[in-house]
Amino acid sequence: GAPAAWLAGLRRMGEALLRLWREHGELGQFADVHMGRLLVGGTCSAGIAPAALARAADLLGELSWARAAEEIADDFATRFLAAGRHCGGPGEILQAPDSESITGLLE
Repeated sequence: GAPAAWLAGLRRMGEALLRLWREHGELGQFADVHMGRLLVGGTCSAGIAPAALARAADLLGELSWARAAEEIADDFATRFLAAGRHCGGPGEILQAPDSESITGLLE
């Protein structure tokens, strides 16, 4: 299996994503990693995050994380895919439409 330090880091990542989701209803584009606060939201730059959270849920046996990953993916699908807009792929682009954010959503 994976080294314990990697699994501990994976757990911290999952918990941080869940905190952002529960407190802000989105993952955003920029977050204060020390305070766990959303700084800039409204983009789909974290489009690949539901997949990461689902994989972490599988590895760590966290069923609630898998449910949250589905909720987050559904939110991205509704707010961005269904609306036909995507933005925030590369971190420095912010609100401009781009090709990278849609790739994250499709993955």
